[in-house]
Amino acid sequence: MSKKIAILLLAFMLTACSNASTSDSQAETQAVSETTTTTVTTTDDSEQPTTTTTQITVTSAKEKETDTTTSKVTSGSTTGTSECTAAAVTKAAATTTRSTTIKTVQTSKTTAKATAKSAQTKTDLSKLTPYWRALYKMTDGTATRADYEIVRNEMLAYGKKLYPKVPINTKMHPLITKDGRYTDSFTEAQGGTNSNAEYYTVVPFGNVGIKSNYASEDARWAEIRTFDTNFKAVIRNTLKDNERFGDVPTIWYISYGFENYGNGTGYYTWVCMTAFPEDWK
Repeated sequence: MSKKIAILLLAFMLTACSNASTSDSQAETQAVSETTTTTVTTTDDSEQPTTTTTQITVTSAKEKETDTTTSKVTSGSTTGTSECTAAAVTKAAATTTRSTTIKTVQTSKTTAKATAKSAQTKTDLSKLTPYWRALYKMTDGTATRADYEIVRNEMLAYGKKLYPKVPINTKMHPLITKDGRYTDSFTEAQGGTNSNAEYYTVVPFGNVGIKSNYASEDARWAEIRTFDTNFKAVIRNTLKDNERFGDVPTIWYISYGFENYGNGTGYYTWVCMTAFPEDWK
């Protein structure tokens, strides 16, 4: 009789716990399931152990602190233990996740600041050759006429090395103003015409009286190197095309003309041109 009472009492407790779990699960969205196995061992009058196993499934979708409830029933030599656990995200896990997120954001901000600081680092002009220093100064509006002459002489030397048999003639200009004067400036030549020189591409480069803003020194140097690459390509193409005249003598030169924005500000345009010597004596 005592064995039957113990079993009934234990079954009652298991049913109550199961009902509580079922009630909680109905109030929540089913998402996480955990199964708890309860084992009950009883001993009858013949001392032969009898084992009964009951499984209780609890479902929960809320993310909250772990809530564990343990119920124990003891009667004579019969003991039953049942655990009902709500699966959830513990406070410790949530705190760890938040801490990691904040740390990642702070690291990103630090990296961004370091990158911005690096981008604003100025070039040490004293370490540059005169040619590259002159080109750099043309991007910040501080270049002088001497700087432009340095760049022109560098470009003339480049072309002379490629085509040493074609003479340089410093008298050449690409344009004529409307009142008949030679000029290198397309601003001055408005209403005028071309001279007896042949040119193909006009390359603008060199700010005058203007402080250009760049996102970084890398962006500034990208523009400088682009001009160096592009205008050298113009020189190569112009002189190579000059070979179509065969053995007929030709001359060439490089000019740069100031294009006026007003109030002394503007930029320069670069021209590589060829012509026949008799037109430029």
